Amino acid sequence: MSTLSNSQGLMFAEVITEAAKDPNDTSVKGWFSTQQAGAARATITDAVRAAKGVVTHTIGQAVLSSFPDAVSAMKAAIDLQKRLAKDGKNPVKVRAGLAFGPVRVVAGKVSGDAVAAAGTLLEKARPGEILIDQAMKSALGRFDYVTLTPHGSFDGLTAYRARGAGAASPDFADTERFEPQADLTIVTGSPALRKPAGGIVLRYGKSERRFTPADGEVTLGRASENDINVPAGQVSRRHAKIIWEGKVPVLVNLSPNGSCVRFDEGGRQQPCEDPVPLTGSGLIILAAQAGQFASRPDAVQFRID
Repeated sequence: MSTLSNSQGLMFAEVITEAAKDPNDTSVKGWFSTQQAGAARATITDAVRAAKGVVTHTIGQAVLSSFPDAVSAMKAAIDLQKRLAKDGKNPVKVRAGLAFGPVRVVAGKVSGDAVAAAGTLLEKARPGEILIDQAMKSALGRFDYVTLTPHGSFDGLTAYRARGAGAASPDFADTERFEPQADLTIVTGSPALRKPAGGIVLRYGKSERRFTPADGEVTLGRASENDINVPAGQVSRRHAKIIWEGKVPVLVNLSPNGSCVRFDEGGRQQPCEDPVPLTGSGLIILAAQAGQFASRPDAVQFRID
């Protein structure tokens, strides 16, 4: 029997060592590298448990782990890199792919789109590299002592490269989760914070968040993992997204229920049959037209900042 869980943080981590990949290498060097690979897999397990995660299963040299939230998964990945980096002569490296989303649990093992995303990111990661998906980035919010840089898009995924702040990073067991603040950027190796220039401010109810091109895609919908959560019954789980064309935010509809934009300037309303560049200020309406559904609010205020 399988059950569908709430969204979880997923980490695929794989031990990379050229010598250990050859099972027929009986040299002292080959034996030594194989032992180091085994020690590295044990280190993965230790880092996962320290972050309150669970190793669900292994596939070859890769280890799949699940975590109660995105921050715990990121802590495990960064902690793993720190542990392996303590020995500068260690030829063994670990690459990792992290994703966030609901999973299906069968006999203690997990599956689903988020697991597949973590596996795809693992394949694209280089030795010593951590790649995360857009859902993981959004769920992290502002997470100190980690920097995220755009990596690219492939197989329908938007990927970011994650790395710790080196010596400036404290023990992750002592850190706490921070509330999401999308208008803050962490400067590597420094406690200073700066507000990036250019972006869009989105407001729904009493919640207001600011996004820039560095944040990548911004999702809107009924599911809690969206950047902007609109809990109206007629709104799709992942209803629309904002992408960036240079520094210009562009609204893309993802729902069969439709989306539209009402601009404050001139009061014009534009359906979102094609992507709509957002300028000035106005409303993003998660319906084919304003006022289509009167029972629940479905409009998100925006302004270009």
